[in-house]
Amino acid sequence: REGILSILALKHDSTLDCNLPLADRKPYMVFNDQQRYVRMPSIPAAAIKQVRQQQSCSFNDVLLAAFTGGLRRYLMAKREQGQLTSRTVCKTFMLIGLPRPVDPANPSVSLANNILTPAVKLPIEVPEPRTRLQQTVAACNDLKSASFLMGIKLTSKLLTAVLPTGIMKSLASEAVTKCTANFTNLPFPDVPCTLCGQEIKEVQCVFPNILPQISLISYNSNVHWNLVANPALFPEPEALGKFVLEELSVLASS
Repeated sequence: REGILSILALKHDSTLDCNLPLADRKPYMVFNDQQRYVRMPSIPAAAIKQVRQQQSCSFNDVLLAAFTGGLRRYLMAKREQGQLTSRTVCKTFMLIGLPRPVDPANPSVSLANNILTPAVKLPIEVPEPRTRLQQTVAACNDLKSASFLMGIKLTSKLLTAVLPTGIMKSLASEAVTKCTANFTNLPFPDVPCTLCGQEIKEVQCVFPNILPQISLISYNSNVHWNLVANPALFPEPEALGKFVLEELSVLASS
């Protein structure tokens, strides 16, 4: 039930400096070909693990909370404090990988993605970092619940099975307009790797999207990440990276 309602009851985010005005999001958003890739400062995995141990949450929970706090700081630095209120709504899509079948007779099924892309609320309206983290953890735990995963998975399968492709495209296009960003975190080895005899120093995932795309890869004791977005929405993207590190530092010391 929870998963089904999350799809059917999705509403538009509040208008913020980091998303388009509501009028430009309805009925569908138009892809902007002026997307800009910005490499962000790497995040030490040790700091993330410290917060994770203190708060008994997951690695991804801490990353999402740090991004949420960094985004709040970024928005607060651009406008007056009155922009963010208790009624402010900001969501991101977040990729969740599901187990894939392993069939030696048909290995191709193991190579195909099996993912869900639910929307998760970012508590950017909450002023206190620890409370933001707690609310982020609670939201992520809801996404991981069996009832949510089963509901959204069954709903997705049902809709794709009975609806014409044209209607499915319209529903997907409309759903995209109701969130502010897309957030994905991928794990890589936690030790140095080599390619053609050379050590790989850093790994980045670059993905142009209709929404601002935040892509993170954990590799060799660091999280390397970037933002791909319309520069009109993030005219000073480097500041976002600085604010994310600030948020993580506050969480680690609290």
